[in-house]
Amino acid sequence: MAIRMDKTNHVLFSNRSGAYCGCGKYEEALADAERCIRMAPKWGKGYGRKGAALTGLGQGGEAVKAYLAGLAAEPESESLREGLAEAKAKIREGQTKYEEMWGKQAPASEAADTGAPPPSSSSSSSAAAA
Repeated sequence: MAIRMDKTNHVLFSNRSGAYCGCGKYEEALADAERCIRMAPKWGKGYGRKGAALTGLGQGGEAVKAYLAGLAAEPESESLREGLAEAKAKIREGQTKYEEMWGKQAPASEAADTGAPPPSSSSSSSAAAA
């Protein structure tokens, strides 16, 4: 109801994103989090909401990126650090399930360890990736 009265308040979209996450409506939570970030790109909590929604959607790598972007905006945020740790844990959990199911290691994901994309070893691998 409050959003109908003030569609420019990023806090309202953040709050609704959190409520959607709590109800398991992660797509809606993600949409509100992204709108919140567009309205207030220097407010870390919006990135935390996006990270939580992405974690709920099983997109741990993207969640890690969201939390890291939030920490760039608010480096002291303990809630963003906790969310980042949770997203990384979900990635590791998925890797463990893969190993149990297939009897071999899941493809390497450096994002689970550092949050950074793996460095390219040569220009030909970069061109192949593009």
